[in-house]
Amino acid sequence: MTDVRTMDVGVELLERLLERSERNPDRSRPASAAPEYDRLSTAQQVSRFHDLMAAAERFGAVEVQRGKRDRSHLIERVRVLDPELLARHLGRPTAPATAQRVRGELLPVATTGEPWVATLLNEMTARWSRGEAAYRLTAGHADAAKEFFTLLTSISRKEARGLDARTFAQKATNDTKAF
Repeated sequence: MTDVRTMDVGVELLERLLERSERNPDRSRPASAAPEYDRLSTAQQVSRFHDLMAAAERFGAVEVQRGKRDRSHLIERVRVLDPELLARHLGRPTAPATAQRVRGELLPVATTGEPWVATLLNEMTARWSRGEAAYRLTAGHADAAKEFFTLLTSISRKEARGLDARTFAQKATNDTKAF
């Protein structure tokens, strides 16, 4: 029986490196990390980890630095070469691509309100492009963000005036607890 938690240590390391690269895209040195061999308890898990790193290196996404002399069989450091290739290798879109897709979905809602609502969307998109949350919403929470912008545009058009929170939320989003 295999332990799923430790079997994906390599994927976790690559995901963490991608997140670091996306969080600070203008960094002077590429994101890098040392592997956590303590989390790999069997030779099979170490072999799988090395295979995952070798595959990512062949793909052109990372550079694998091996140890010297008697540690040459171990990986000392993994450095990101191309965050976009790394994201493609991991089978997911980059944070900037996801942020732009969600922005495209939210823009029609945001433009129906006052200009400050669209400005807020631009600020949130910039944070989502770095893989950060904005107002407790991530780019992965597109439905919640759409509800948020629906409420904001309604507020900006003064549709909440004179209404209690539940009545306003019901009118704006068809959900009395949205606000």
